[in-house]
Amino acid sequence: LNKKPLKQAISTLYAIQRLPQAQQNFIRDRFPGVGKLIEGDYSMIERYNPAFLDLIPDAYKGYVREKLDAVAEPMSEAEIQTLLSLNLFAE
Repeated sequence: LNKKPLKQAISTLYAIQRLPQAQQNFIRDRFPGVGKLIEGDYSMIERYNPAFLDLIPDAYKGYVREKLDAVAEPMSEAEIQTLLSLNLFAE
């Protein structure tokens, strides 16, 4: 949690938010820079960015989309913009 930039930032912060409050408070006290970031909304990672399907070869794109749609919904435009504009450099 001391690395700058924070490795796997969104998923790390999202996971911390799901910890019991006592553990979150411990992290806030021990890592003040990360503590500030814990307050953000990172729920967009429960969904997938459909633009990333463009990175997959056409032969697999339909299959991958089908599998993703079975477990998650695509992000909204607002969530995509939030994701792309996040600055998660712990101070």
